[in-house]
Amino acid sequence: MTRYVCRTPRHAVALDVSPDTAAYVRELLAPYVTVAPAPEASAARWRIGIADGERPTGEEALITSATEPLTRLWYDGTAREVLFDPAMPHDFLRYNFVRFTRILLRLMHTADPEVFLHAGMVAHGGSGALVLGAKRAGKTSTVLSALRSGHHFVGNDDVSVHADGGWTGRGWPRRVSVRGDTFAAVGLPGDTDRVLHPSEVRDAVGGRPLLAEARVGILVFPRFHTEPEVVPLGPDETLDRLVANELPTPVKHVDFLLPFFDSVTPSGRRGLLARLAAEVPAFELRQRFSALHDGTRALTGLLAGHTPAPLERQGT
Repeated sequence: MTRYVCRTPRHAVALDVSPDTAAYVRELLAPYVTVAPAPEASAARWRIGIADGERPTGEEALITSATEPLTRLWYDGTAREVLFDPAMPHDFLRYNFVRFTRILLRLMHTADPEVFLHAGMVAHGGSGALVLGAKRAGKTSTVLSALRSGHHFVGNDDVSVHADGGWTGRGWPRRVSVRGDTFAAVGLPGDTDRVLHPSEVRDAVGGRPLLAEARVGILVFPRFHTEPEVVPLGPDETLDRLVANELPTPVKHVDFLLPFFDSVTPSGRRGLLARLAAEVPAFELRQRFSALHDGTRALTGLLAGHTPAPLERQGT
């Protein structure tokens, strides 16, 4: 086994795996997490590896799922390590290295503090648009349409934000679920639902390089509507919508790890969201599913600082 470090700009996890497995992890986490051989002195706070012949000293955890094999691991909050059962199926074991690298990094980012949102994000001209809304509000459609027009992909359904003199949005490596009719709506072939890795999304749309993070220039809440329009939102309305799209827990099915990480209180997270709502312009983007390009044109103009202009209406 070789020691690797999986790193975001502010946090790192050590990974003891074979070079082949490290290459697999690197492919699925890029560009959000870099994976490189560890230097002699590593700043990684936690380690992920495989249990040796003896039973580890940590606590055992079993994670069951109706669609996956059993995940068996041992965790030790004092030694700060997660060790997997080597008897797990090989491909599933490799997938868990990806999964738990992401989990541990997300838990570290939570304490920065950082707020996780059910949102997509695209960037253009050095500025990013957070795209937020309930299911079927048009987030993925808006993101894909923007990519078709030359925007960079940052994330879809899962973006975290933190304040650093402004606001930065960070994407996270996870697959993107795209409905079949969305491909046709943005001028792409295909009519069946697909689940794509971010790099596959980029390749499908012929898009520009993926970005791990971008400055947050605007907040956009898409909504399918028969009367296209860009509606500015005030801070109070924006805060309510941000709270409705917050992910209160950045991870699932691993509650046993939460006691080993600092977390932001609900009031602290709400305070961050209130600042975001007060400091970043927000808009409801009303658009027709059959004319997503008009919405993209409006979004691009908003990122450039242009005053919202009336969108083209059906029959005009």
